[in-house]
Amino acid sequence: MTKTQMKRVFIRGTWVIVLTLFMSPILWILYCSFSASVLSGVPNSLSLSIDNHVKVFQAGLPKAAMTTIVTSFIIASLSVGASLVFATCTVFRGRFGISILVNVAAWRLLPAAFFVLPQAYLIKALPSVSPLVGFVALVSVQLIPLSTLILAPFIIRAHSRFWEAARMDGASEWYYSVRILTPQVSVACIFAFSITFLLAWCELFTPSVLITSRDNWTLPIFLSQYITSYSTFWGELYAAAAQTAILGLALAAVFNFTLSKIIQSLSNSSVTQEIKHG
Repeated sequence: MTKTQMKRVFIRGTWVIVLTLFMSPILWILYCSFSASVLSGVPNSLSLSIDNHVKVFQAGLPKAAMTTIVTSFIIASLSVGASLVFATCTVFRGRFGISILVNVAAWRLLPAAFFVLPQAYLIKALPSVSPLVGFVALVSVQLIPLSTLILAPFIIRAHSRFWEAARMDGASEWYYSVRILTPQVSVACIFAFSITFLLAWCELFTPSVLITSRDNWTLPIFLSQYITSYSTFWGELYAAAAQTAILGLALAAVFNFTLSKIIQSLSNSSVTQEIKHG
């Protein structure tokens, strides 16, 4: 066996081990979700049943999943969009690094000030319009600093590379920001979108404070109902976790496929532009 073949075997074996370690908890949760009797988190019977999944489905998991997907998408779009607009507006004004730090500090302290100072007003005013509106607004503000920190290095590098040439060609700041700078950082925007989407998906504290109606529950709140101070409903909890994991893997597969197509189209467009300029 040559060194190249040994290297390939090692890489494939490593991938098998990683996937096994990653899938083992999911497979255990899936097995426990079909167990007819679960005691202290461990199945105490070999008989299988779909009763737990039926109960969870009838309890409203599909609606909670749809609410979570929609709110997470809106939160990620707002936070990344606001960060992109702020970054592209301040990159022309100089001292971009200081502006980024001020932005991060301001947006990060703002939600804390909302909770510490006018907490009663926040809890009463925002849900009076819509509890989901309050949840989306507050978490979007909380995630703006993270999106800004992710996008800032890419925007600085792209701006230092293309701004002088675009200015010599007579491009305005608006045209340069929309047609040149934003496409160059589109992959970074997708990455920031994915991170903020996952964080919004897993958010529990903010929606549990603002959302009181069962009709507006998100998946974290839905899962938390099976854990009480008196007991834990392990069967329903495993079933809800299994269905959530399957939904998450399906969304990850769709996102991975979409991301690969977007990156391929961006690379093809850049090659085409180079050929035209050449």
